[in-house]
Amino acid sequence: MDDSIRLPCPSGELFNPVLTMGTQISCLLVISHFFQLLLKPLGQPGPVAQILAGFVLGPSGLSHIDKVKKFFFQNFAIDYYETMALYARIIIMFLIGLEMDFPYIKRNLRVASIIAGGSSFVCTIFAIAVTSFIYEETGAHGSAVMMALTVAVILANTASPIVVRLAAELKFASSDIGRLAISSSLIGDVYAVFLLIVISRNKHKYDFFLWIMLGIVYFLIVVAVIVLNIYVTNWLNRRNRNQKYLKNTEILGLLAIVIVAATALETMGFSSIIACLIIGSMFPRGGKAARTLLIKLSYSVNNFILPIYFGYSGFRADVTFINSFSNFAIVVIVILLSIGGKITGTLAACVHLKIPLNEGVLLAFLMNLKGHVDLLTLTIGLENKFQSNNHTSILVNSLLLLPFLTIVCEVILDGFHLVCHPRILPFLPGLDPGPRSRHLGPRSNPCPPPFPQFCNRTLNPIMSLDQEMGFIKMQRDFTIFGMTISLVSITVEHGTDKAHIWSLQNLKGMEGLVICEANYIPLSPISFLERARFVYQDQLSIVYGTKKYSWKETHERCVKLASALSQIGVTPGNIVVAVAPNIPALYELHFGAPMAGAIHCALNTGLNATTLALKLDQLQPKVVFVDYQYIEVVQQAISMLSEIKSKPLLLVLIQESNMEPTLSVNIKEPDVEICSEYETLIEMGKADFKILHPKDERDPISINYTSGSTGNPKGVVYSHRAVYLNSLAIIFRSEMRQMPVFLWTVDMFRCNGWCFPWVMAALGGTNICLRNISGKDIFDAVFHHNVTHFYGAPGILNKIAETPATDQRPLSRKVNVTVAGTLPPLEILQGLEALGFVITHGYGMSEALGPVMLKILNQNNSTDLDDEENIKARQGIHSLLMECVDVKDPITMKSVPLDGKTIGEVMFRSNTMMLGYMKNSQATQEAFKGGWYRTRDVGVRYPNGCIEMKDRWDDMIICGGENVSTLEIEAILVKHPKILEAAVVGKPHHILGETPCAFVKLKLETYVSFEEIIKFCQSNLPHYMVPHNVIFGDLPVNSTGKIQKFVLKGRAKDVGSLL
Repeated sequence: MDDSIRLPCPSGELFNPVLTMGTQISCLLVISHFFQLLLKPLGQPGPVAQILAGFVLGPSGLSHIDKVKKFFFQNFAIDYYETMALYARIIIMFLIGLEMDFPYIKRNLRVASIIAGGSSFVCTIFAIAVTSFIYEETGAHGSAVMMALTVAVILANTASPIVVRLAAELKFASSDIGRLAISSSLIGDVYAVFLLIVISRNKHKYDFFLWIMLGIVYFLIVVAVIVLNIYVTNWLNRRNRNQKYLKNTEILGLLAIVIVAATALETMGFSSIIACLIIGSMFPRGGKAARTLLIKLSYSVNNFILPIYFGYSGFRADVTFINSFSNFAIVVIVILLSIGGKITGTLAACVHLKIPLNEGVLLAFLMNLKGHVDLLTLTIGLENKFQSNNHTSILVNSLLLLPFLTIVCEVILDGFHLVCHPRILPFLPGLDPGPRSRHLGPRSNPCPPPFPQFCNRTLNPIMSLDQEMGFIKMQRDFTIFGMTISLVSITVEHGTDKAHIWSLQNLKGMEGLVICEANYIPLSPISFLERARFVYQDQLSIVYGTKKYSWKETHERCVKLASALSQIGVTPGNIVVAVAPNIPALYELHFGAPMAGAIHCALNTGLNATTLALKLDQLQPKVVFVDYQYIEVVQQAISMLSEIKSKPLLLVLIQESNMEPTLSVNIKEPDVEICSEYETLIEMGKADFKILHPKDERDPISINYTSGSTGNPKGVVYSHRAVYLNSLAIIFRSEMRQMPVFLWTVDMFRCNGWCFPWVMAALGGTNICLRNISGKDIFDAVFHHNVTHFYGAPGILNKIAETPATDQRPLSRKVNVTVAGTLPPLEILQGLEALGFVITHGYGMSEALGPVMLKILNQNNSTDLDDEENIKARQGIHSLLMECVDVKDPITMKSVPLDGKTIGEVMFRSNTMMLGYMKNSQATQEAFKGGWYRTRDVGVRYPNGCIEMKDRWDDMIICGGENVSTLEIEAILVKHPKILEAAVVGKPHHILGETPCAFVKLKLETYVSFEEIIKFCQSNLPHYMVPHNVIFGDLPVNSTGKIQKFVLKGRAKDVGSLL
């Protein structure tokens, strides 16, 4: 201290170093924020600026100057700074655990483990191979095995904090690939920490028995902290029941528990990384404590802790040690082996898992980021004399170069490569919906590329970003019809105004063409309502009992609803859930939610509390609109939620106009509050609210859950573009005219009511809303409102047929009815036709936005429906709504012959398909495998191009080598005069492989024997299609009325054969 620079402050062994350390950290924060501002135009994420700040401040930069060195390295200031970096890492790992998507990691543990294991294994092999060279060069005289383990940690370790930070800054932390990278990096760090424990055991010279005891103490400390956090958190939630957030002192108390435990573990010689991660992941998520901790800790980490953590990495670097060829060789070898090992191992794992190459490359570079485990390992190695001080510094320098190389590669991949791969489109909530498009495209992308259906989307766009005199230019190359086109985007800025122009170049003879805001507007069904406001302004839009609205009023109510949603905190990309019947409020939400930039999701009103809770937990909605009829089941579902992240879940209660306005619903959960009643919410909205149109027509507009007839419901995401085009396609194929009258018998939670909320706005029609649907209600609505169309499940036809004659009313005109699913018996169809209903049979699915193929039964005005049914069974349904429909061999992907015999899988290609399954990239990839949507339905194709649906691929029975269609057997069974419903599944057989097993439900007050049914089938079916078993009773159905064949298959296994 004799030649140190003295500060004008009290002296002491502790005071000066602490003050120096505070000065270092202050300078580090200032310099890191300066570099962040400097690098922001280049799109560089925060860690680059923070590491660079530490590098500039450290011995490779300013501290290389003698006077600065004396000032910044007084006494033990660097040791105190290292301690600060350690505690910064503790807080960061705790926050990562707190934000961890534990259900995702649990579901994808196998995939993440394979990726982490592959990269770590290859790096370990490389470490063993190169140890002899580094061991000789470093001049160490310790254990070669320990040296190999040290190098293995250096090469195999992944810095999960940097991965999390980088994924968040590049806006794909909520995408599947981002989550997979984070999960894999966490598992990779577990492996590195395990090796670290082995190395540190050599350092502390503990015997085996003592290590076992310390390990037990380690486990007990972690468990004790987790239990203590639960009790303390519950106490704080109760104490602050009437407060919005916790006090800062209370938050510091929670952090103190974690820090004390981590300090104890570090003192014992164990790394606290995994312990802090586990403690954070097990922290109680519900209540104000977790919410306040997450908000304030995130702010502190982003602004103060991360610069300390990353700055310390740069602070440790000293390039003056790279002063010879051997030193330089070690740096190069470590970098190449680390990058090569991670890339090789990760890509090998991705090939095994069938992950696309571009995603594998991104994962490989993310797995190359390095953290403090490496530095801690080198410190232990130095103390155990595995390497010399000089070469330890060289290895430190090589490690610190890796984040710069890999982070820059991540930015390049993010901006240049992933834009062409919409499969990883992160449409889930939690992404920044700001100026940057929600796909992983460049930040300055003003609009999507034109002609996407003709573009070779596997090519990398070539983009350049220049800024001269207010012009921002971006060039992208595409291949269209075999010709290369350079697409240049020019953004002209004048004050606050911007104009975006896409110009097409290199298209010979077609110079001067542009795609700009004058001739390109993202497609969205929101525009249907804006048009209806002027074209059909005084026409009836909604009729619900005595309540009536015009299209002008509906538009105003939807705009005010969007305004109110924005006022209560809904932002673009948030999910808005509704649990309600077919009432005006649910219809208005189809427009109001997208107008606020939100994603609308109507959930099945027939779900039980457990299933509803699972869906809410997956959706993480911002607001839930709930009809008074379902408030109890929603309340039960919310009480079952395992975790509620960020802000409280808001409920909006929907009540009837004749009910007393009340908010006295018993909600016990502290994280749930009824913020308003629906009509009150509408009144607080502003009619002049500026509608938030989608920036990209492929942005999500809604989420619909599949019926789950196979036992695995999935969230299907629709885009603005697909809904817009499908709505127009329905109008064309259904031959609907302007101002139809539509009766709402199809549930709006099923494929958004087959897109009819938007269809009716496009045509200026009248929506007749019904809370409850019965045969009498249908006849009354048709009679009073002159209904022209209604759609729904086949059960609608049964309700009409079962309506007592006293409740039936004569039809003054033909009424068009479309049903999708298994048709009722023939006599019901004939009776409905006699009443005046024109029945259309549809085939479709949630993934295709509803029915995609239609056929009008008896379209030739024949009175013999039996002949028409035979034609339908032979030729299939042939009115198509899709651009490409084919029957293909699922393995060779070749079209089957047009012979009506060769079976294949029905596949679609269309602009009216889903974006994918929410938070289920594996199912999305399987569904779109080969560039076609795979329906899993078996069909044949006839010479005239018509398609006949045979069965579900999973339901098809192979009996003695013969393909048996369960649908054909069911069609014969329901023709029996005493059978009401039938379902057929395959039953395992030791000789034939499978045999048909029939489940039948008889009509009321009827009886039929097993032998009678078998004789009936033998006279109408080939011998190999005759059921070997017949089981009587009710058939299991899901909440949408579909028969659950996976349940029947389980029952069939336990039944003995009767033939």
